[in-house]
Amino acid sequence: MENSTVGENFKQSDGDVFLDDVALCRILDDFDTKKEDASRQYISDLSRVVEALIFYERVFVITHPIDDENDEGYYIGQNPLALLSLIEAFNQAGILHFVEPAPILKMPQPNLLVSQVKQLDLVTEDDLALIDPMNFGSYLYQQEFARIHDVPFVSSDSPIARLFVDRSTALKYSVANSLLGLVNQAATKELELLKERVDVPFIIPPVLAVVLDKVNVGASLGEAVLDAREEFKKLRRLFLESTVQLRDQTVPLGRQIKLSKTLTSDFEKAAASFDLNDRTTISIWSDVLDFVFTLAAELDPLAPLKILDLLPRLKKLSVDSLNLAMNRRRYSSVHKLSSDFYSIKGYAELISKALSGYKRESERLWPNGFICVGPGNPFREI
Repeated sequence: MENSTVGENFKQSDGDVFLDDVALCRILDDFDTKKEDASRQYISDLSRVVEALIFYERVFVITHPIDDENDEGYYIGQNPLALLSLIEAFNQAGILHFVEPAPILKMPQPNLLVSQVKQLDLVTEDDLALIDPMNFGSYLYQQEFARIHDVPFVSSDSPIARLFVDRSTALKYSVANSLLGLVNQAATKELELLKERVDVPFIIPPVLAVVLDKVNVGASLGEAVLDAREEFKKLRRLFLESTVQLRDQTVPLGRQIKLSKTLTSDFEKAAASFDLNDRTTISIWSDVLDFVFTLAAELDPLAPLKILDLLPRLKKLSVDSLNLAMNRRRYSSVHKLSSDFYSIKGYAELISKALSGYKRESERLWPNGFICVGPGNPFREI
């Protein structure tokens, strides 16, 4: 669990992302279905953490003291073992890293940050009045660190964090988030229809739902996310390749624009697999194309009858249908995600069931509660 580096030694690589420490530490909280707003925020933050660990090459979390009077940032919660499962699995895999941006004396203090925000006119006076300066660093300093290193930042879903993400330039273009946003929107649209007729209290995004389903059949949370990461390996490589091309300043502007438009179109088609009506069309043409590819692979010079059988099938494919089917093959893991997602049973109980075992064991080990000193540092009993 000890995996911390000084910010001055941080070297940015394509495929990196900074993850809000508040989002990661949300897992320490109790998932309480009686508090609707808190539960929705819990689901949103857990989903962001899981998606970051799956779709980016390396994930960095900034751990730092909040101010010079509090030399240890700490969190109190009810479920440390769920977080521990993720930290241990991804530390060992060299994917999750904790970064100390700077020595405490060199860090900008909260009141100074508030003053700078006022000068920049980032938020209104009314919004600033809602901010507790003692906690301000966790909302803004991480974004600034990500901006300096030119790395995308995945924020928590807290209202103040969203406020500053929406009104700052810290968020860089993220290929992974572009697809995930469309997929989550499409799945949410489907589930909203279901909620009108069935008791589905909370909408759980597809990637998180599939991961939790793995936990409920026996995997640890860390193992389940690592397994999903392996399933999306090809897609993650595609994200990385696209990101490299988009960031390459030697590539002509026209080519960058064309790539961006192509990605947008591809992602819209891939996300359409979560629309049941469109998914039928994609499936039909994909089945035809899969058959064509399989048949072509079996061809040999001594089988002219098979060649004659292949040509008429190719002629039946329009250009649009061929492109649609090719898109399905390129983003096959997204379509598998759709299939796995719609096959889930016990959807409404996914989170509570997946986390209940961790919570029971946590209560046994720490009957008086615990403190997590910084995100990822050893737990201390209260």
